[in-house]
Amino acid sequence: MSTASTNTKARCRLLLPDDSVEEVLRDHPSVSSFLRRWDIICVQCGEPVWGTLREVIEAKQQDVTQVLAALNDFPEGRGRMNP
Repeated sequence: MSTASTNTKARCRLLLPDDSVEEVLRDHPSVSSFLRRWDIICVQCGEPVWGTLREVIEAKQQDVTQVLAALNDFPEGRGRMNP
């Protein structure tokens, strides 16, 4: 499978609570800026934090369902930017 095909497939798939932060940031780099608006930090010292989306969202006492719904509406730089 080509890289272009892989990237398109990654962008089409909904993000799930148990997706690793590292994989999400690899496939969707702009997600980091989006999550900072929710006070959720995904990169520290230039590296993705360890864990899943669920873990980093819950660590900030945010609602996982609400954040993921907004995140999945966020098409690489456009979408609902305000929590």
